Amino acid sequence: MNHPEGIARDLVYEAIDQINDLGLSSVILEKAPDARLSGNLDSLGVVNLVTCIEEISEQRLGVTISLADAASADSLGALETVGNLCGTVARLLEARSAQ
Repeated sequence: MNHPEGIARDLVYEAIDQINDLGLSSVILEKAPDARLSGNLDSLGVVNLVTCIEEISEQRLGVTISLADAASADSLGALETVGNLCGTVARLLEARSAQ
């Protein structure tokens, strides 16, 4: 897979747009690497964002990823910031392309 970081960023940003458009967060989520997710999303918001990213990956790329499993195993806070989330998605995409 070429440029997984850029692809991951596009997936995450599209999911953020969908969450913002649907009003599924109490605040407008920013599309910037240092934008905080932790504290801006409640548990349902996190589930919605994760599900949205997984669905977009499947629809756009035909690649199934399990972000929930990766995020729960990541002790560095995969959902702390948008940049961390993009990095986690990129690692999952790289791992899938290596299979």
